[in-house]
Amino acid sequence: MKLLRTCVVLAAVSTATASAADQTESNAETRAPASTASSQMSTLATGDLIILKSAADGFTPLLNDEKGSNGNDKFIAPPRTKLKVTTDESGILTVVVKDLPCDVKEVRPKASDAAGPSAPEGSAVYMSTTIFQVASTITVSETDCKALKPMVKEGRSYRVSSTKLREFGYNQLGFIYGGLIIPYKYFRHDKSLEPGTTIGPFIGYRMGQTGWGISLIGTYAVTEIRVKVKDGDTLKDRNFWGLSSGIGLMFDVTKSETPFRAGIMWGRDRVGSNNVEVYPHDGKGWIAAQLGWEFSR
Repeated sequence: MKLLRTCVVLAAVSTATASAADQTESNAETRAPASTASSQMSTLATGDLIILKSAADGFTPLLNDEKGSNGNDKFIAPPRTKLKVTTDESGILTVVVKDLPCDVKEVRPKASDAAGPSAPEGSAVYMSTTIFQVASTITVSETDCKALKPMVKEGRSYRVSSTKLREFGYNQLGFIYGGLIIPYKYFRHDKSLEPGTTIGPFIGYRMGQTGWGISLIGTYAVTEIRVKVKDGDTLKDRNFWGLSSGIGLMFDVTKSETPFRAGIMWGRDRVGSNNVEVYPHDGKGWIAAQLGWEFSR
């Protein structure tokens, strides 16, 4: 009898354990989509500027007066619209419309006179004449402006998915920062190629799109300097540290959201007063190839 009771108790414990495990798995599955959604962060940084390459929809206004004017609460932005990213929350961007290529305004009919009937009511398109809009190579026409309704308004804020923006395509402008390394330098004054590792931070301004771009950067870094010093009848290697400053261009090498970068730098090396006499390149200009990694995305 005791053996029977023991078997019953063990069976009950096993059933409860299995039920708890199933409940845990169910909860984990329920939480998985939220975790996945929160991990889908965009590569846009706060403060970046976006220029749309084609018309894009899915813009939800923040102001209540705009929500009431459109039942679907979704607005459209024409090509060449300039947006500024203000926040990025799990891939949902808040953007401000900085510049529109056109503006559509309703034209009221003119009052009739004795000569004839009044003019029909319609809409007039005013194309922007700002320097940015005139210089842009992205095509937009008056027909596009009339057809895209309801259109976003300049100076208003909207929410939009970063994934949706990538589908429509955009150019991206914004500051970047990271680290770089320079293994060799070519000194122009004596046409020599010298080894010496330079490692340090960089900051710059990037122009391009996801997976492609060019950045104008500057750096102030620590550099290892190697020279030959005569000691009696022999030459000995002497290593010491200096500072390098330079400017250059950095290019996205791989087509990904966090691309590997490489480029060209122009700069000068400076050493301490104790080493100026033995270092022939102090203050002389050099050209070098550099490899970089961005930390701002």
